[in-house]
Amino acid sequence: MGPATSRLQRPEPIELTQTLPVRARPEVLYRLALVPTRRAQWDPNVQEAAWAGPEGLKNGHRLRFRLSRRLLGLRFEAELGTLRPPRAGGWRSVGPVGPLESLSQEWRFKPAQGGRVTEVTLTVRGAVRFAWVRPQVERLLQEMLLSTLLEMQRQVDPETARRLDALAPAAPPRRRFWERRA
Repeated sequence: MGPATSRLQRPEPIELTQTLPVRARPEVLYRLALVPTRRAQWDPNVQEAAWAGPEGLKNGHRLRFRLSRRLLGLRFEAELGTLRPPRAGGWRSVGPVGPLESLSQEWRFKPAQGGRVTEVTLTVRGAVRFAWVRPQVERLLQEMLLSTLLEMQRQVDPETARRLDALAPAAPPRRRFWERRA
């Protein structure tokens, strides 16, 4: 094995899953999560989202995304797949996304408590090209996953979202690198 082949690495997989109960019907949440123009209106992680071809929630249809600056402003194209309205759906990137070889999201909507509450599960999968950047990318994807679910909660049920915010511990103020620690 020569020096050129020893530097090549296999993409390291990342899979993150989180579930949150939301007071809304699965049909409403399904469209909110998967229609790109709606998604761009409420998700702070998505700066722009549009159809990249024929419109409509059908397997194989393509979407175009631009993530927020906090997520490096990455642009990519994705393809819808595994759509089972209104229970599940998702997309996967068509090509590499920055340091990721691939990126995908899978949404599942399971009705509970007589249809008043829906259990929303979001799974984010990615494959990191370089092992040294994996911890940072994994942290960014985890923050993206959590903030997307909480923003969806705020969009359809602001009262419960306020309660969740009240339960969360207050974040300590951020220090600048030149400020001394007490």
